[in-house]
Order: sequence, then structure tokens, then C-alpha cells
Amino acid sequence: MRPFPLLVPLAVAALTVPALAAEIPEEIPARRDAIDAFVRDQEAVGIAAYRAGDAAEAARVYERILATVDVALLPGRAPTIYYSLACFQSLAGRTEDAIESLEAAVVTGWSNADHLAKDPDLDPLRSDARFDTLLARARDAQALPERLHHSSAIETAYRETLPVEERIAGLSRLWSEATFAFAYFDQVPELDWNAEYLAYLPRVMATESTKGYYRLLSELVAKLRDGHTNVSFPRELREQVYARPELRTELIEDRVIVVEIRSDAVHDAGVSIGDEVLEVDGVAVKAYAAEHVAPYVAASTDQDRALRTYSYELLRGSVAEPVTLTLASADGTRQHVELPRTQYGGTLDRANVEWRRLDGDVGLVAIHTFNAADVDSLVREAMAELSDAGGLVIDIRQNGGGTSGWWVMRHLTDRCETTRWSARQYVAVHRAWGRGEGVVEGGPGVVAADDDDVRFDGPVALLVGPRTFSAAEDLAATFAHSGRGTIVGRPTGGSTGQPLFFSLPGGGGARVCAKRDVLPDGTPFVGIGVIPDVLVEPTVDDVRRGHDRALESARTLVISSG
Repeated sequence: MRPFPLLVPLAVAALTVPALAAEIPEEIPARRDAIDAFVRDQEAVGIAAYRAGDAAEAARVYERILATVDVALLPGRAPTIYYSLACFQSLAGRTEDAIESLEAAVVTGWSNADHLAKDPDLDPLRSDARFDTLLARARDAQALPERLHHSSAIETAYRETLPVEERIAGLSRLWSEATFAFAYFDQVPELDWNAEYLAYLPRVMATESTKGYYRLLSELVAKLRDGHTNVSFPRELREQVYARPELRTELIEDRVIVVEIRSDAVHDAGVSIGDEVLEVDGVAVKAYAAEHVAPYVAASTDQDRALRTYSYELLRGSVAEPVTLTLASADGTRQHVELPRTQYGGTLDRANVEWRRLDGDVGLVAIHTFNAADVDSLVREAMAELSDAGGLVIDIRQNGGGTSGWWVMRHLTDRCETTRWSARQYVAVHRAWGRGEGVVEGGPGVVAADDDDVRFDGPVALLVGPRTFSAAEDLAATFAHSGRGTIVGRPTGGSTGQPLFFSLPGGGGARVCAKRDVLPDGTPFVGIGVIPDVLVEPTVDDVRRGHDRALESARTLVISSG
């Protein structure tokens, strides 16, 4: 069936659909939020019927949507609704209706020809010559943007020094993609993006190395101040720019503290958790960060910027160049240590999802990523084992995202709303007519529990922090709006959305955040973060004693709520 919603403008205002035998609501929704709610609820009913194997009922529900709401009021959603209806009708043996709906999907903008070509739901239609015609039309629609946005002329291979023409072309592409797609120019009102382009042109032309060129592009993109908008160096340069020593630091109580050690070699060099970093390569740590790190940090919030500056990116450099740190231990003793950088800065030996019981009959489920295939099954297993606990703490403080984490709410509630989204809609002829840009909107979506989901109905706390980012913030925002429990910890990173990825000359690439997200009630959290109900800041003493103040607060809270 449908792999994802398409964000495309409507090509037609209305199309005919088969008549309904079922009763149609008498009052057609007039307000935008009423329309969204109606369509969202009906889609949920239709998808549930589809999953239950009742394609005929799913088709009837989707026909109700199209008979109730004019497709002109469904910008961006009509192609997917028509495509889903075609799938349901196909499975229900209604070939003629399915072909008609599939044609409507293509006319209104469905261009995912690759999915259309292999979707098993449409197998009953493949012997019909009209199917091949519609597939060809979808391929044509898919080919045009491919030709415009992907070209070997600009997506060139790595060389140590790129021709000046390619450097200018890459800068221009970066500027252009952001100009038309970036969703958050309103959050940088002082930024003159065109003036920045002109200012960087001579610098890009003068740079002598591809490494220097990509650093300039990173510096430019950082001015957009968005955590989902950044530049990626070519693969050939990654060991020169992304390598780190096998430890992690963090800004705590305005001091740079070692909070994690990832190899015995770092221990053997005399480094301990809780040590304070005073200098990096002989330069005071904050001065070093201000000169060598901060100008290149792309971040949406102060907390995310501090994390990236003093944790993720502070000690990055070449794998061939060790870094020298001046450290102060808890008793004030100072030492200089030289540490090698490794390509990934070491990795922790831990599962993607961990769970255990805490004192007081409280279950703990720590979900460290949403970017792994086993997360869903591991969370199900954890919830099954902890279903009889008196309370539950879900920890996503170390979760940097992946595929959206909304689905976790299926284990906590029957039904809840997810975030709303919007994006800029550029229509060239509207600009020619003197009109402003439009906006395409969607959501809020719905998370509904399945019959086989293990539900926990007791008191719940959600642990979050600055490392809670992207898809993990989608979960935090949904949880906050649902009122299902209490959020404990520190504000989240404040950055989510759909990045638009594109390639640059020399083998690297970039991404630009093209989608805005807000809570279901319209409250913004990007650029702010999801703010905990109970704010718990760590201290240097906590790190040195191995005390997790936020976890203890969450545990105590769910016990008292039981």
C-alpha cells in the first residue's frame, strides 16, 4: 500500500468517485481543523480495516472521505488517499474502480513509480493495459525532478582540490536549496541569506582544499541555526574531521566534564569520569571551543548548541593527530594527557533497548535509538516483562532519533494525537501574479493501539534531555500533549523535521530541514525543546559519584503517583 505521505500540489480540483451505499455525514466540515480531524479519523478506521484483512470495508471508508470532503481541501493528501483507495479496491476485486482511483492518484500528483511498480496490493491490476499506461505516467512524473535535482555535472567525485566552477556550483546549490525549502527562516530574522551567499563567494573561490571548502560550507549553514540542516564531508575526508578520542565530555555547571570513558586505553592514560577539561591542545577549553568548534555548529537551541560544542564536536579532528588535554581531578590535581583519536570515538557495548526493575517495583525501559530494526520488538519484550510493575520510567535521554518514535505510545494509551506539520509551498505562477508563498499542512496524526500491543496502564514518567533529538522528540512531544504521565529531566534538543538531502561537488552532501513540526494544539517546540514538567539538572558531584539524579526523581515520582 502507501509507503509515506506525498507533499505535492493538486493538479485537479475534483474527481468522481464511486457512489456510497453507506450513510454520509450531513454536515460537510468547513473549518480546516475539522476537515483534518475528520480525514484523520476516517483514515485510521480504514487502515484498521485493511490490517484486519477487510479491504472492502477499507475502501468504503476511504470513499466516504472523498465523498464528504472536496479534494481541493486536501492539498498534499489527495494523491495518497486516492492511491490507498486504489489498493483497497484492487484487493476487494473491484478492478474498474481501482483503475479509476489509481488514475486519480497519478493526476493529483502520485509519482512514486518505483513503489507503484512493485506494490503487491495492485497485483490484480497488472494484467490491465491501463495499469502500464498509468505506471508510465508516474515514471515520467518521477523522472523530471530526478533530471533537475540529480546530475553528474554537479555531483562529482572527491578530489583534494575542486575546480573553482564546481566550488561555486556547490555553494549555489546549497544557497538555492535552502532558499526554496528551508522551513525556519522566521527563526533567524536577522539573517540576510542573499548577502551571506555573496560574502561566501570570494571565500569559496579562494579556498585551496576540498577540506577547507567543506568547512566554509559548514560555517555558512550553521548560520541557519537548525539541528537538521548541516553539511556532510566527503567519505574520503571523514577520518580527517570526524575522529574523536574514546571519551565523552559535557558542559555541566558551566564546566567541561568527562562523563563517559569508552576504552581501557583512556583509563590507562589516567583519565577518570568526573575530570574537568581545562585546556585542549594548550588552549583554554572555552576559547578553543569558541574558535575551532562553535562557528561550525548547526543547532536549533541553546541546549543543543552547548551539547554539540562541548560534547559531540569539541574534540573532533584527524585520526592521525592525537589531542592533548589538560585535566583537573576532583581533588584539584592537574595533568596533561595525550589521547589518540579514533574514527568513531569508541562505541558503547549496549543494546538498543535496555530494561530492568528498580527499587520500589518500578520498571525502567531505556530506548537508546529509533534507528534500528529491532527496537520495536525489544520494546514489546520489555513491556511484556514489566507489565506488572507498579510504575514505569521510559528513558530516552540518549536517543538521537531515527524513524519516528510515536509508536511507543501504543503501549501507554489506546489512542493519542501526534504532532502537526507544515511546509512552505512555492508555486512559481503565484509569485508571477504577486502572491506570497502558500503553506501545505498535515496532521495531527493518530497513534492507536493494536489488539496485540502490551499496554501499561500504571503511572509513567518520561526521562528526556538535550540528547533527546529528532524522532525521539516526536515521542516526547506526543507524550507531553497526551497528558499520559510526567516528563522529567532537561529540555530536549529542540529539533525535528524532515530533512531534504542533496549531493554537493566532491563527494559530500548537505541537508536542509523542509518541514515544521508543532504540538497537536499548534504549540511550537522546535527551537525551544520539549520542556520537562520536573526540571532536573545534573551536577559535577553527581557525575563523580555516579548518581543519576533525574532517574531517581522519576522513580520517586511514579511511586508517589501509584
